[in-house]
Amino acid sequence: MDFETFRQEIEDYLPIDFYNEENNTYKAYLLDALTENWENEKYQFCILATNMLFMSYLYKGFWFLIDKNIEEVDKKISVNQKYKVCELYDLSDIPEKTFIEEYLPLYKIGKEKRKLIKMLIDARDSCAHANGEIVFDQEDLKSKFQEYYKAIKDVFNRHKHYFYTAFQDALNHYWRSELYSKTTYEFLDGFCSKEKVSIKELLELYSVLATITIPTDEDYVQKQLSVFLIKYYLSNRADGKIGYEIDNLKEEISKFCAANPLEIDRIVSRLNDESAVSVYPLITQDELDSIIKITESDPSTIRELSLADEMPPSLVDSIDLSKMSVKDISDRNAYLKATL
Repeated sequence: MDFETFRQEIEDYLPIDFYNEENNTYKAYLLDALTENWENEKYQFCILATNMLFMSYLYKGFWFLIDKNIEEVDKKISVNQKYKVCELYDLSDIPEKTFIEEYLPLYKIGKEKRKLIKMLIDARDSCAHANGEIVFDQEDLKSKFQEYYKAIKDVFNRHKHYFYTAFQDALNHYWRSELYSKTTYEFLDGFCSKEKVSIKELLELYSVLATITIPTDEDYVQKQLSVFLIKYYLSNRADGKIGYEIDNLKEEISKFCAANPLEIDRIVSRLNDESAVSVYPLITQDELDSIIKITESDPSTIRELSLADEMPPSLVDSIDLSKMSVKDISDRNAYLKATL
């Protein structure tokens, strides 16, 4: 694996922000050391920096699992209190090979794969001792980059199920208890801060949003709006690697208003609340006014939906369902069944 690809990949797997100044400085220091030693052809010192970055990734993974009520994790902590840490780098008190041997089975990583990963520690050790010879050249290092990357990717793919579950639980709690007391920006910022998310995790979150089922209830509009906003905030946090920009948000909000004309006031109120706290630019008031004007002037928009419950079924049947939201259609179907 070439250097530029590896450096970007390993950075993307690490937390964007540790929410700890010393840890952030440490990450930057290691990435700089990796780059400078590569540029100066000090390849063995690159191995030292790479291994520290690799272990940082593994420590973050276990630290994430500590408060997730996972039986195997709780059992491991009860047996060895060294695993009960508040800060992820406190796990460095455990010998690296011991940590690898005891942590990776949580992901069903077998004995032989763990053996190969522990050999990366052996390679680091061979660079850290004064043995009188230069062991690694550039091609050797590229090969080691590939081995480290393969190990990281394997752990990540096995770990992301826990990450999805944690996000879904957090989102459900937000929808259930905080939807009207906390903005979506504050919700996502709190989640990212608590879990010390990486760019790779943000990319996975964005992809999984499409699979989330939004309950068709009285809060449907606010919940769907929060999903639009989460996609936009994720894209901004991911340093442009998602591609859901402000224009994409505007387009979805415009269509959403057209499909839910009776909810426009609540949508506008929500966006104003978001604008007050978000560090990312949102839809301006002029843009909102334009969306509202277009929606209200469109003759195909059904502004009389609030009166539909009083209409006979024959009249309800005449409504153009193609202009209605999923929630409105569901509500209409329930009405029709009740009147048969």
